[in-house]
Amino acid sequence: MRQPKPAKKPAFGKPILLAKKTPFNGVDTTAAPSPTEEPEPLREVNSGGDMPPPPRREPLVNKKRILARAAPASRSVTGTDATAGGLASPNEKVLGSAADKAGKHAASTGSSHKVVKTAYQLFCEELRPTLVAENPKASMPELSRLLASAWRATSVEDKAAYAAMRADLMAAAGDPAISGIPATAEGRKEPKKRVRSEGGKQASKTKDEAASDGESEKPCPPPSSKRLRAAAATEAHDSGEETEDDDKLRMECDWTKHPAAFIISENVKKGHYLVARKGLPLTDYGVVCSRTAKLQRMAESGTNTACPVSLSMVEDFEAFGKRFRMDVHGAQDDNELDLEDLPPGSTLEMCALLGKLREPGYELASRGRSDIWMKLPLLATCRLLQLVLDAERRLAGRSQRTEE
Repeated sequence: MRQPKPAKKPAFGKPILLAKKTPFNGVDTTAAPSPTEEPEPLREVNSGGDMPPPPRREPLVNKKRILARAAPASRSVTGTDATAGGLASPNEKVLGSAADKAGKHAASTGSSHKVVKTAYQLFCEELRPTLVAENPKASMPELSRLLASAWRATSVEDKAAYAAMRADLMAAAGDPAISGIPATAEGRKEPKKRVRSEGGKQASKTKDEAASDGESEKPCPPPSSKRLRAAAATEAHDSGEETEDDDKLRMECDWTKHPAAFIISENVKKGHYLVARKGLPLTDYGVVCSRTAKLQRMAESGTNTACPVSLSMVEDFEAFGKRFRMDVHGAQDDNELDLEDLPPGSTLEMCALLGKLREPGYELASRGRSDIWMKLPLLATCRLLQLVLDAERRLAGRSQRTEE
């Protein structure tokens, strides 16, 4: 006999938790409508398939608009005065009492603040058109520099005339803000005085007494380093232009009438030789391009190097520099120069003489009343003086032999 199969037990898995739907705009969509609320009627679709427009929502309450409508009629509003009673329309913004405050401030202080130009500004206003006409390409900094230099060159009487002109303008204006006298508005509260300690009272009393005696005047502060650097740069630029013009004139001098005698010094930066001329003092020197003078060594290869300075002068100048360096090296002893018992013809002759004149009682020991100090490199100065001395000796010896 077949036995019936046992009934299968229902398979229960893990319990399933049904999550609650997320509310939409703060409204629970799963909750049923309350009995008091009427359900929203369904929208009908017409034959064309178009949905009717949704109902318009009322705008949110505007607190500013309500306050504007409740404002009194005397309050000022922006826009036109089409609103009856001075009330603002919904599209107008109500101003605060800033306009009233501004009107009260203007009434208490008088007219707008004016400033009378200083004497220097009046001078610049009068002279600027002339400078612009004379210098049409000048920039604003250049015009300012020209005006400042013209003001410094103006006499005291002319400056006093501009100061008197400014005083007349101040008196004609009659404005406390212009004349510098503080205006006293009615109803203005005076500032409260600070309570000071005994030391502070004593210090303020001393300061007031010094001010009454004229002792509190402070000296004019020194010019800033930036202005000093700018002035030094301007002076250096001007002096550099003058030096370049002088060098050009001395390079174009007449070498045929007064030929070169010897080389005094070399300007390595500019590449020039400073050359003494025969029959003229050392101040009437000439300038020769050092590169052109040195190219005479290549004259054998056919290079044309016409130069007023001969190749022998260049070689003598370079040889003297080498001899001077060798003599200095030989006379050094523990970072000092031993200038006693110098051999004849030494290039340190002038250096020894200057050292002797530095002893007490001689002319170089101290500075006289009408003399000034000058900072110079010692060895370079001695080398230059010795070079000139030797050159003059050679020229004197040649002239003496010629006379004999």
